[in-house]
Amino acid sequence: MSVNDSVANSDPSAHVFSHLRESATRQKPTIFSIIENFFDEDTYASLTGKWPSFQDVESLKLAKEIYPDRRLLRLSGEQVAAFERQESEVWSMVCTILNSKEMTQTIVKKFPEILLPKLKQASQLTVDVRLCEDLNGYTLGPHTDVSYKLYTLLIYAPVDTDHSHFGTRFYEPREAGFTDTGDSHFDFDQFVEVDAAPYRPNTAVLFPRTDSSFHGVLPLDDPDYVRRSIVVNVYAQS
Repeated sequence: MSVNDSVANSDPSAHVFSHLRESATRQKPTIFSIIENFFDEDTYASLTGKWPSFQDVESLKLAKEIYPDRRLLRLSGEQVAAFERQESEVWSMVCTILNSKEMTQTIVKKFPEILLPKLKQASQLTVDVRLCEDLNGYTLGPHTDVSYKLYTLLIYAPVDTDHSHFGTRFYEPREAGFTDTGDSHFDFDQFVEVDAAPYRPNTAVLFPRTDSSFHGVLPLDDPDYVRRSIVVNVYAQS
């Protein structure tokens, strides 16, 4: 075992940053990374075992569309403080890691050619962390996200391996050279699926936002299943 491995095993944040740095980068159809064992085993077991009840439910509103099949809970310091004590301990630690400067710096270093120019032009950086529960029928057509988004980190939180097809898909447009500034969601038949991130325990997918970062989610097809994930969106606004 290396010194880095030893430190990562004893420090949950070091484990996360180490796995982020070491994860392979895929280039097609857009640049992204899949990170397995994102959290250490104890942290992942704790957060799935202490997943909070969604009492204050938001509907994701995008443009003029509302997604009633998605439940959202912002993972802010104030919200975490309102959890039960046992829940609060693990989620406070997770919130601290995901909101940390080291997290942002580690990800920017992973995609410097894309992210550094945006950071240099930004006057404000916003980190938005949410717990998501997606229900039967939830879907997102191919899209690139809003232009001022820096990157997206999706951390899947299932307790089984039976729904790996519920992961995020990455698409290439059928129309050569087609790009989008992020204002629209498109029909699946306008795109070809090229790759996908499997929805597996403790697996994360990370990608910077570009005009060709088309991604989406096929309709969930299990009425008895809830797709749980931690979503980290980081925005760089001028």
